[in-house]
Amino acid sequence: MPASIKHVFVLMLENRSFDHMLGYLPGVDGVKTGMSNPDPSASPLPPVQASNGATDRPASDPGHEFENVWQQLYSTPPPDGFTGDSSAVPTMQGFVASGGPETMACFTQAGVPVLTQLAQLFTVFDNWHSSMPGPTWPNRFFVHAGSSGGLTNSPSALTSLAGVTLAEAAFSFENGSIYDRLDDKGLSWRVFHGDALPQVLAVKRHVMPFIDNSANFASISPDSSDDAFAAQLQSGQYDVAYTFIEPDYSILTNMYGGNSQHPKGNISSGEALIKYVYETIRNSPVWVESLLLITYDEHGGFFDHVIPPTCDAPGDADLNSGHASDPYPFDFRRYGVRVPAVLVSPWVDAGLNHDLFDHTSVLKTLEMLFQLNALTDRDAGAASLLPLLTRTDPRVSDMQAPTKLNAPALQAMAAASVPIDPDAAPDPALAGFTRIAASLDIGLTHSQAPQAAPLVLEQIRLPETSVKTTKQSLDYIQGVLDRLNQHRASIARH
Repeated sequence: MPASIKHVFVLMLENRSFDHMLGYLPGVDGVKTGMSNPDPSASPLPPVQASNGATDRPASDPGHEFENVWQQLYSTPPPDGFTGDSSAVPTMQGFVASGGPETMACFTQAGVPVLTQLAQLFTVFDNWHSSMPGPTWPNRFFVHAGSSGGLTNSPSALTSLAGVTLAEAAFSFENGSIYDRLDDKGLSWRVFHGDALPQVLAVKRHVMPFIDNSANFASISPDSSDDAFAAQLQSGQYDVAYTFIEPDYSILTNMYGGNSQHPKGNISSGEALIKYVYETIRNSPVWVESLLLITYDEHGGFFDHVIPPTCDAPGDADLNSGHASDPYPFDFRRYGVRVPAVLVSPWVDAGLNHDLFDHTSVLKTLEMLFQLNALTDRDAGAASLLPLLTRTDPRVSDMQAPTKLNAPALQAMAAASVPIDPDAAPDPALAGFTRIAASLDIGLTHSQAPQAAPLVLEQIRLPETSVKTTKQSLDYIQGVLDRLNQHRASIARH
């Protein structure tokens, strides 16, 4: 491999399928070939009909919990007595029944000009799958730990925080995470987060370093003149081996807004983030030694016609299934739905790749590049991205790798203004971030209370706090963030 890669960047966005985002890209296995039952051996079914009518912000957020995805794949929800066996071949016929006709609406190239431009300039994958047929949290855990630790659904809400400890609020993995592997090797890593609470904080080991303002965490603020991401990359001293970038989920507005491309927000805002991340790396000293993967955690309930293949189960202990809002058994032997993925580097040619990848390919790439041990059976058997770095000379001219990309679609930038029902129960995404806030709350108690010093962190229990409604959850999260900021200000003063 001629390339000398010292910096791996991953930008993981939210809840969009491959056909939904890139299905009309010329040459890909896209929606034009997905109009009928993709399994010729299955019983005849009415053909599903995709369209090019996707909008910047859909009218609804399609269901994408495990039971919803199972219906999308197999046409019916998990039956009574469901065992989690995924050996039957999916039909991919249940999207409309699960989420309505809007799930079949896909973007033309004009609707996602930034992602389209990068897909045409660099390497686009049309066989990259989410790691399991479920929602955001288990799929994001796969990119961090090669496993969800048995989690199949979004975390349950902590309706009362009385008696909650760190071990009960956070998530653990038998073999640790990629961050443990990097630390053991003496390699640096950093999480840039657009939201005040990055999802990676759900991994228990990150709570205390984040509270104490560790250099492993920094914000990314594309609209700020002193954005830390741009400043650090432009400094000429950026020595971070692995950089994971989380978007702004807009947690405090219940996901309405932000730039994650969650269906409650705008596609165009996420396009602006993709553009910013690419241009910042491209115009920095690290470009010639970099690899950037842009992908999505899961499909968000949107249509894709390709049957998820079978795969190896992670083979680690089930430590997290009890944290799910509605636990389902699953054998983890089938990938989830396809998601967009584009590999950007001065060392890759423009082209379309049909090989099979999933989120644990990120881990495999890091393991091969930096000589790290695998975390689970899943990432041990995953495909690496390194063989795709085939150029003998890097792209350094503006013609080979433009320093500035297309602008997002003009419909962009309209801020979502959707009223939040304060009396509604927290939705799954908000429930998960309430758990993160609880973990921080416990950690802050440990840091600030002298009487807590002799105690094991996991033994500290939160006082009674009710978070049974959306408003109570949002108020609680805001209160923890205020407390965190006060704690950090105190550290800075001393």
